[in-house]
Amino acid sequence: MLVCHPNKTKEFKNGDRLTIDSISGSSNIGNLANLIMALNRGEESNERILEVLKNRKTGGTLRLKFKKENKRYTEE
Repeated sequence: MLVCHPNKTKEFKNGDRLTIDSISGSSNIGNLANLIMALNRGEESNERILEVLKNRKTGGTLRLKFKKENKRYTEE
């Protein structure tokens, strides 16, 4: 597993989503990877969206909510 951060040159605003092109560094990272996931902010302050951007077999999106009481993300 390799964790990559988004480019710092782009200013992300509410509603902007990460893409494969958002990966900082060589574009070859996205080309060689079998699986790429992005964790985006949702509409609510405690909401995150785990999105599969690339999967050689399948893809998908998972909407998560953060619960402060147990400090965990859970599916809606």
